[in-house]
Amino acid sequence: MLENASTFSLRRAVLVLCLLLAAACASHGATFIHPQTGATLECSGSGFGLGTAWVQDHIDNCIRRSKNRGYVSVDQLTPQQRIDLEKRGLLPEN
Repeated sequence: MLENASTFSLRRAVLVLCLLLAAACASHGATFIHPQTGATLECSGSGFGLGTAWVQDHIDNCIRRSKNRGYVSVDQLTPQQRIDLEKRGLLPEN
């Protein structure tokens, strides 16, 4: 009887662990460009299971720091910034 209860508990623990690891998967990224210099950077990461919260926090911090340093998401460039970067050959290809 004790052996069956231990086996059941172990199987249940393994199942719960597998569900936690498989349930969460994250992959995200954003490309930024500095409108004056044309310098680009990528904020991205990927993870699974319990690591997804860390990955999202890492990406959020990267995005915040980039914006504070004057970078703009490539998708959010103004038409004038886009034209200026294109003229200088600095706009990255999507």
